[in-house]
Amino acid sequence: MLLGCFLVLAIAGWTLGRWPAKAASGIAAALLIAAGLAIPLSQARGAGARSGVVQAGSSAPRATAGGGVVWQPYSEQALDQARAAGHTVFLDFTAAWCLSCQFNERAVLKSDDVESALLKGGVVTMKADWTNDDPEITKKLASVGRAGVPTYVLYPASAGSAADVLPELLTKDLVLKAIERDAK
Repeated sequence: MLLGCFLVLAIAGWTLGRWPAKAASGIAAALLIAAGLAIPLSQARGAGARSGVVQAGSSAPRATAGGGVVWQPYSEQALDQARAAGHTVFLDFTAAWCLSCQFNERAVLKSDDVESALLKGGVVTMKADWTNDDPEITKKLASVGRAGVPTYVLYPASAGSAADVLPELLTKDLVLKAIERDAK
């Protein structure tokens, strides 16, 4: 969407450069700029309604009506509750501005195979949104030896087990093997 916005803005600039003395080119450029800015703004406004996030108090694995995985917002309390209840927890440290995070989410985490494995394994899924540099999330990142996003951590069901920190670039096979290993 951002690239589409930049393309429309570039066309507006080209229009002004091509016909600078014409009133119609100024109007066309203004309309193109408005359209270019409307593209990402309309997507950002609708993102909250489509995100599929549930309240932090729920620790049981959940699926959407369409069968997809529901991602809970991260809190240390919710993580502790889920682990105390004997659930494996997949924690996705992400940010809206992180391109690697967005790629991993679309190509791997939202794939049918991975979502099916998460649901089948009873894995509680949480997102730690670091878009606005949350100090609690920064502290949690440091506790797993990372300083930024993307970071993916799989906490085995048994509370005494060490966290399984996955690499920054995910593959379906890597995530499926980690779920199989940790969701026993």
